[in-house]
Amino acid sequence: MANIDATQRSEGSRDDWGTPLPLFSILQHKFGEFSLDPCTSADNPLGTPYFFTEETNGLAQSWQGHRAFVNPPYSQIKLWAMKAWSEARLGNAEVTLLVTARPDTRYWWDFLRHGDVYFIKGRLKFVGAKSGAPFPSAVVHFDRFSFVNPQTHYLELSKEERGL
Repeated sequence: MANIDATQRSEGSRDDWGTPLPLFSILQHKFGEFSLDPCTSADNPLGTPYFFTEETNGLAQSWQGHRAFVNPPYSQIKLWAMKAWSEARLGNAEVTLLVTARPDTRYWWDFLRHGDVYFIKGRLKFVGAKSGAPFPSAVVHFDRFSFVNPQTHYLELSKEERGL
């Protein structure tokens, strides 16, 4: 979660929504312990051993050797999708992204469709939000297998697992 000028945004346009912790736990159980959060805040709420903040700019850093979890600022989702795809494609990192489910977008076609996609049934309630998100969400996972034969899956989570 990156904090991109959040103090000047209304709740509807904030960019720094935190990942629901039950969902994060489910993803760690599925994909393994995440060692890097490249777009978080200084308090590193997910507790990964390594992290980058807005100031240290995870887009400009190497993710070499990490299993990264990325809940990007959605105003910059194309840049984060490209970075995640690139790091995984080069074999530098295994990357899991939590993104808006927008398969009609250019960044989805250019980058995200090349990973294993997990569409989430229902809306998430991000940490700090008053209610559920106004958009559907998906998890995209890049590893050495996803580029060969990307798969589409569906996640049916309980309300608690979705942060509600």
